Amino acid sequence: MPKLKDYLTSDIQTFLNQNEFAEIHNVNNVDVPAIVDKNVLKERPSGERAFPGDGIYTEELVLFVKLSDIGYQPVIGESLKLDGELFLVKDSSEEGGILEITLEANMT
Repeated sequence: MPKLKDYLTSDIQTFLNQNEFAEIHNVNNVDVPAIVDKNVLKERPSGERAFPGDGIYTEELVLFVKLSDIGYQPVIGESLKLDGELFLVKDSSEEGGILEITLEANMT
């Protein structure tokens, strides 16, 4: 009889499958299957949003990627390059081999 973790492993493969949800993104100069979600933060309650100054706003997104594909879990405050743009890691968590990384960048 299959165990729960076997089902979870299968779900990860489906979630980050290029034929299902994932697309190839460049994360720190490595092409990996990942999901970039720019809408999930709009649905979640968030704290105060800081506006660093006139004419500058922040872009936030969530990156879902397999831990094994990038080899480590980024830490809060670390810089991460996604598809050629530099972001700051605002939050990072791992569940069942999938990283959920919240990224932020100042935009003009």
